[in-house]
Amino acid sequence: MASRYVPVVFKIILVVGVVSCAAAQNRREVGVWEARQQRFEYVGFTNRSSCGGLKYKIEEVLRALGARPDLIVRTNACGDTGRPQQRILLDLTMSVLRPTLELTTVGAESVYWKRVNLVGSGLLD
Repeated sequence: MASRYVPVVFKIILVVGVVSCAAAQNRREVGVWEARQQRFEYVGFTNRSSCGGLKYKIEEVLRALGARPDLIVRTNACGDTGRPQQRILLDLTMSVLRPTLELTTVGAESVYWKRVNLVGSGLLD
């Protein structure tokens, strides 16, 4: 059975640009870290999630994908935080790597992409 978290996790991954970089695996690139903020809305029509549970799952998946320690996930619009909710707002603040052409750019780092497989990891359950 598919996890109730999968649609929101994949939407977050696509918006913050993590998946778009996966194709460049094992090839050195130059990039600059920049802060990005994004708001998502989780609406569970048949499944509901607690605010804390959804927050934990999103943090866990993004860290497995290589999010830096400065990742911040906040939940909003939570009535009773211990009970499953139908609608949860997620505010993400995280650093994403923006490709740049030269290592001499201020803040640039030489990096390489690493393949991450979430299937079978239990992160999407």
